[in-house]
Amino acid sequence: MFLLSKANGIIIFVLLCIVIVIISIFLFWPLISKAYKRKHFKKSVYNKIRSIADRYDFYLINNFPLLKNEEVIASIDHALYSNKYIYLIKSKYYKDVIAAHRDDKIWLQYDNKGNKEEITNPLLLNKLRCDTYCELRNSDRSFLVSIVVVNNDVKIKNLAELSSFNSYFAKEKDLKKLIKKIEKRNVSNFNETSLEKEVKSIAKEIGRIDYEDE
Repeated sequence: MFLLSKANGIIIFVLLCIVIVIISIFLFWPLISKAYKRKHFKKSVYNKIRSIADRYDFYLINNFPLLKNEEVIASIDHALYSNKYIYLIKSKYYKDVIAAHRDDKIWLQYDNKGNKEEITNPLLLNKLRCDTYCELRNSDRSFLVSIVVVNNDVKIKNLAELSSFNSYFAKEKDLKKLIKKIEKRNVSNFNETSLEKEVKSIAKEIGRIDYEDE
């Protein structure tokens, strides 16, 4: 009888531990999931851009430094070269809520506790990167498309109003659809040989042999 009672006690203890673990996972899963997504956000965006490059035979240069007099004056997360456009893409992970207007220099970021933080408008910053790219590469600005990619769970009331022609603010889940839509524009294609030569020239200048094509 004593052994049976002891065995029942062990079983109850084990079951209680399992219940506690399940409840803990249920309570803390949103925080665990959010931390995981934040940590792997840039990698996730890269994988999405890489899949676009692979599918449409675009060229891709990642972590692209813009050099002037052998000094880095800006850096581009991803430069995606299609047959029609050059996409300069910046990935940014934000907290719960963003209060933003397209032309404001400063945006406001709020966490779920209501704490406020000022952030510099990423659209304006990426526009500067595009302008710098054009200046250094002697490129036609009309061929460049600026895209700022943000995490899917950030809340932005006026998301659609933040984008303008060739300057876009998009959630990660919408990136493929956005680029596909832009590529449907009726504009002339780049010369394929010239494009390949340009990308290889850039890769050589920045000491990069890991640029990706096809």
